[in-house]
Amino acid sequence: MREMNRSLLRRISKLEQFLPEALEQREERRIELEKKLPWAARLHATEVAAIVLAGKPKVDEPLGEAWTRTLDHFGARECYTEMRSRLHTRLDEPLGEVLLKDYRSGYHPLLAAEKLYVEMITRREEEKSFFSKTLKNAPAWLLKFTLVPLDARCLNFDPPDLSAAPAWGIMGLRDARRWPLLPQGIMTAGHPVPNREHEIPSVEQCSASWFLKWPVREWALNEALVEKRLASYLKMLAENGTLNSADPSDESESR
Repeated sequence: MREMNRSLLRRISKLEQFLPEALEQREERRIELEKKLPWAARLHATEVAAIVLAGKPKVDEPLGEAWTRTLDHFGARECYTEMRSRLHTRLDEPLGEVLLKDYRSGYHPLLAAEKLYVEMITRREEEKSFFSKTLKNAPAWLLKFTLVPLDARCLNFDPPDLSAAPAWGIMGLRDARRWPLLPQGIMTAGHPVPNREHEIPSVEQCSASWFLKWPVREWALNEALVEKRLASYLKMLAENGTLNSADPSDESESR
């Protein structure tokens, strides 16, 4: 018994030595995740808003069908990485490593959302009001199924009212934890979830931690917004007849 106590004390001592380092690493991961969450939430909220505007979602239909209609409406297409990621419940290892290689080549599972964001939002300053207004009157089941409260928390827009949303099915809850990717099935699929009918999973319970390995692509949205404004400006000049028109004074000076 005395030898067992000594062994236990030695193990406790080792744990106490490693505990501060482990806690420090955990805190570093949390801080890194907090920095990158707005990027993922922004693109996820964009996809949900696009579905609200054009996807005609139905509570008894797989959400993937509404997403397909949304892409068709906006004339957007998913890259191979997006299509592949939709076939997996979670994006943890080993699939995460494969998708990380795709990301370094410019592809990632939220790439279509970058295109949709620019279709719906002109300036970053409009983002908060756009999401609040667009999602405010969306079906409660859709907002719950897609975990929009997580987006609202990350982006500081008004959280939706989910009081009218139905209870989770166990398969639906598992599907929702794909955040920041969209769930693909039906929210109420599977047996009811006992004692957690109205639970909203935390970021830590979702696939979001996988994004820790990715650099943030905020520059892509900013660049796309600038290109959109430039294209709009050039179109306005063309419609006014001022684009490519010669200045008479320039012509006289050349003579």
